[in-house]
Amino acid sequence: METRARSLTESERFMLTVLLQDSSSRARRRARIVLAWADGQDTFEIARALHSRTLRIRQVTNAFQEKRLEIFSRAALKRAPNPPPKKAAREIPPLTAQSSMRAAARQILAQQFSKLERVESAVRAGQDTEAVHDMRVACRRMNSALRLFKNFLPNKRVKKLRPVLEQLRDTLGAARNLDVLGADLDAYAANVSDAERAQLHLIRDAWVHERAVQQNALRALLDSAAFQTWRERMETFLDEQDAGSSPRVTDMLPALLWKQYGAVRAYETRLQDAALEELHALRIDIKRLRYTLEFFADAFDGKPNELLEPLIALQDQLGWMQDAVVAGQALTDFIVTHARQAQEQHAPLADFQALAAYHAHLRNRIQETRVRLPEQCLPVTNSAYRERLAERTARL
Repeated sequence: METRARSLTESERFMLTVLLQDSSSRARRRARIVLAWADGQDTFEIARALHSRTLRIRQVTNAFQEKRLEIFSRAALKRAPNPPPKKAAREIPPLTAQSSMRAAARQILAQQFSKLERVESAVRAGQDTEAVHDMRVACRRMNSALRLFKNFLPNKRVKKLRPVLEQLRDTLGAARNLDVLGADLDAYAANVSDAERAQLHLIRDAWVHERAVQQNALRALLDSAAFQTWRERMETFLDEQDAGSSPRVTDMLPALLWKQYGAVRAYETRLQDAALEELHALRIDIKRLRYTLEFFADAFDGKPNELLEPLIALQDQLGWMQDAVVAGQALTDFIVTHARQAQEQHAPLADFQALAAYHAHLRNRIQETRVRLPEQCLPVTNSAYRERLAERTARL
C-alpha cells in the first residue's frame, strides 16, 4: 500500500474536529487518533494517551491513509455539518513608488500573513523543519514591517497585533533553534569515532526530548483562543480600506533605507573588538535593511540583487557564528546540569570528553568567523555599495 504524508486538507481537519464531539464513542476515538497522528505524535504516544494498543493505533492510521474519511460510518459523517466554504485568497495589489505608505504596509503584511497561513498545517504536523523556519521568518518579517511602518499605522491597532505575533515568533524560534542544534551536531558526529558519537548522543537525546516539548507548546499556541483572535484581528486589519492621507513610498523610502544603512555601517569601526552580543545586534540590523529592500522590490522595478547579495552573504556568516554561540551555551548548560545532578545523587560524573571536543570545535568556528568579518563587511560598507544604493533610491 502506498502511504500518504501526515497532512490533512482543511476540510478533513474540520470534519475530524467536529467528529471529536460525535455521539459515537468509536467515531470520537478514531478522530482523536487521526488528529494526533497528523500532528506528528508517534504511535506509542497516542497509544499511551488513549490507553490503547499500538497495533490498534496503527490499524486506524493505516486505514485513514488508504480510505481517508471513509473510515468513519456514513451516519457519523452525515451528522457532521458541511465544512465552511474555503476563503477566497486575498488579492494583494501591486506595490509601486506611488503607493501610500499605509497601503504598502498592508500589502507587505498581507504577503507575509499569507505565507504564515500556507505552512500552518505543516508546522502543526511537526515533520517539516523547513515549515517551522518559513513560519518563523514570516513572523519576523511581519514584526519588522510593523516596526518600519509604525509612524503610518494606527498605534492602538498595532499594539493589539504585536503580543501574539511576538509570542509565536519566540515559540517558533525555540523549536527552530533545536532543529539547527541537532542538524549541526549530526554533521559533526558523522566525522568522529563511535565512542565519541555515543557520548554525543547524550545531548542529542536531550535536544530531541526538548524539541518534542517545544512542538507541543507550538501546537497549543496555534490552537489557543488568543491565536484565533489574533488571526481575526489581522484579517480585519488587512481588509480595511485606507482612511485619510499618507505619504507616498517615493517620499519616505529613501530616508528609511539610508537610516537603516547607517545603523549597519556604524559597526564598521568596532568589528575587531565587538562583543558577541554586538555582532548579533549587527545581524539584526542587516536583516532589517535586507527586509526593507525586499519589501519594496516592486517599487524598485525588480529585486535589487546587487544590494541584497552582499547583505545576505554577511548575514549568513554572522548566522553561522551565532548558531555556534547558541550551541556552545546549550552544551555548557547541559554539562552543568548533569554535573549538579551527579553531585546531588552522589553518582560518578559522566565522561564529557566528546562534548568538550565539540565545544572546542564551536569556539574555533566563532573565532575563525570573527577574523574574517572585517573583510566580509567591505562589500556592504564600501563606497561602491553606497553608490548603488544612491542610484536605486534616486530612481524611486
